[in-house]
Amino acid sequence: MKKMLFFFTLFLALVWIGHAYAADPNLKEGMWEMTFKNEIKGMPMQMPATTVRQCITKKDLVPQQSPEKNQECKITSTKVTGDTISWTMQCRSKDSTMDSDGKVTYKGNSSDGISNTTVKQKGQPPMQMTSRWSGKWIGPCK
Repeated sequence: MKKMLFFFTLFLALVWIGHAYAADPNLKEGMWEMTFKNEIKGMPMQMPATTVRQCITKKDLVPQQSPEKNQECKITSTKVTGDTISWTMQCRSKDSTMDSDGKVTYKGNSSDGISNTTVKQKGQPPMQMTSRWSGKWIGPCK
């Protein structure tokens, strides 16, 4: 389960970045560091924050990768309003589905975002997760 949540968080980061470039929000190109904090409803012990780094350029959109090896994810809608990008996403695998909506706002050298996700696995009650993250530009891509 923790592995799935880690890959989901990474996927959100990639989707968040990839879709942001469609409307050219106030985003500085270069290396970005994003820190995610996940809260799982009904889980007494929360996961620690996860930090990822990603090189972002307007020419190179980040590929959208599935969070699990055998899981297919699809962005079902996106909306750009100024520097804020909103989306909905659905992922499916043999034994689970994941529905998510989120938004991120860029502020030049920084950003923040939130997403709400429901994961349904065969034989398990649905799991609800909220991910909040902040991002910062840390320098040129290497």
